[in-house]
Amino acid sequence: MAKDASETRLATYLKSVQDGSLLNYPVLERELIKRSIPESTIRECFFVELVKANKYRVRIKDEACFEALYARFSQRSLENRASAAVLGNSHRTKVSGSFLLLRNQESPLPVVVWFEADTFHCPLEQSRFALLVENLENFIATDQMVSFLHRCGVTVNVDQIDVIYASGNQITNGLHGSFLTRYQALYCLFDVDLGAFKMYQTLCQLLPDTLMEFVYPEDIVLRLQESERRMTVDERADLLRYVGHSVELDQLIQYMRDTGNKLEQETYLVHQE
Repeated sequence: MAKDASETRLATYLKSVQDGSLLNYPVLERELIKRSIPESTIRECFFVELVKANKYRVRIKDEACFEALYARFSQRSLENRASAAVLGNSHRTKVSGSFLLLRNQESPLPVVVWFEADTFHCPLEQSRFALLVENLENFIATDQMVSFLHRCGVTVNVDQIDVIYASGNQITNGLHGSFLTRYQALYCLFDVDLGAFKMYQTLCQLLPDTLMEFVYPEDIVLRLQESERRMTVDERADLLRYVGHSVELDQLIQYMRDTGNKLEQETYLVHQE
């Protein structure tokens, strides 16, 4: 019984990572180590940031690694141990399916876009543009986020844009490429931090012929100055790895280095005029 409870707890923690929810990361790490997952593999898999006491923001660093963990330990997998492989090099193996949540003016309730092998199934006709949001709270506030785009210098008719939940780093799954390339442009409204830049870089590599823009509000300098999320010395140095992707990203990196801060996109929900 204790083992079942422990496995359920691990599944819940992995789901929290996928959803972008805060969690007690040391518990997640301890549960993975108990199941003989090497610490080196865990470090490869996650970005970890302490937000407040016992609450960490955990982002996916290596999508393939996380997918292997999720396939092995998620709630859905608890009843199907025959499909679980011992993690060694298996973290480089992709799962065969995926899904994204999408909302637009036609469908205020989220719909599921399902991906399997080389095909996808979307219950709606895709719009011309897509807004990618990283966190669940922002996806819930779809209308507010579409309206907020105008404060980022993007003037797109609300009837022409789909809002897609990026779900941490899930959006970068290679299975999503054929779906995302059908958009005329992708607007990435993410957190202002290294994890978001890594996600943006991966998307650019996945979709080299798709117009993609990392967007942020015109008053970003003030927002960064007011942010309480300080960057570490290592984070400031690592920013330079993302210089050269685009003019707007280079400017944002300079703002971050000038202020020494990073920013959560949830703050866009409370900093409204």
